[in-house]
Amino acid sequence: MATQRVRRSRFRLLISLLAAAVTLGVGARTLALIPGGHGAKTDCYSEFDIADVTGTTPKIQCMDGDPCDQDHMCNDTCTFKIRLCINNQNAVTGCTPPTTGLTKLKATPSKFRLTTGLDASKLSQQVCGDQEDVVVKVRKTKKSKKPGRQPLRILATAKRSKPDLILAHGTGPAVAAFAATRTIPIVFSIVADPLASGLAASLARPGGNATDLTGVVDKSGYDAGALDPVTGTDGKIYGAVYTGKVKPGFWYRQSFFTAHNLQPPTDWISFTNLLTQIKGISGIVNPI
Repeated sequence: MATQRVRRSRFRLLISLLAAAVTLGVGARTLALIPGGHGAKTDCYSEFDIADVTGTTPKIQCMDGDPCDQDHMCNDTCTFKIRLCINNQNAVTGCTPPTTGLTKLKATPSKFRLTTGLDASKLSQQVCGDQEDVVVKVRKTKKSKKPGRQPLRILATAKRSKPDLILAHGTGPAVAAFAATRTIPIVFSIVADPLASGLAASLARPGGNATDLTGVVDKSGYDAGALDPVTGTDGKIYGAVYTGKVKPGFWYRQSFFTAHNLQPPTDWISFTNLLTQIKGISGIVNPI
């Protein structure tokens, strides 16, 4: 049995909090779910739930004394109330949480316990952790005050999910899928000879990827002998015959016929004569 190496995907959520020494009016309290800015397809893996914020990632700003300042005082600090939320479906960006959930969360700096409440048993759920107060101080100099900054980083690790089934169309894709795994079921179509391609060891014992389709394929829908090439010596059916219908005839470009004074053929003789005419036109190598 072949060993399949599982690749882990790591997604980084970064937010920078600003505190400025400017007082604005008090507004209504709101909640915001802030994606991490690390790609629309993975933003929903981990997000910040922050009360009364303005701006978007990677920078969220708050003015001292503004509604987003949760200490509600003008004291040269801004207090952010933050929760870390994971595995949220986001229909707008098309982000879908990993089916197996996350395997690890790490918050930096660690003094902010943003992963509290998100232990291993919660990593596969759509859930938010405990609320944490993050205090950002205004930077003071002798002559002025400057905005304070506090970066927050969340590293979310997701385990790549293992597919339940592989669909392969054609001999090449089927052979490639078979070479990649001997444990995941493979459904393939448009393969002329599964034995010669190495997709089955024999019809008697096809191998680990072959599935008995005896209860799935309706033999009454096929002519006698049609399923013989996919029937094992054990009498079990391991495939179905693929048929296709193509509209008969030849397609031609009317403008080409007009330019060279050609007429569509009406019988076999006129068809072969037409091919001779086309072959005599300069630049034509093959008439069909």
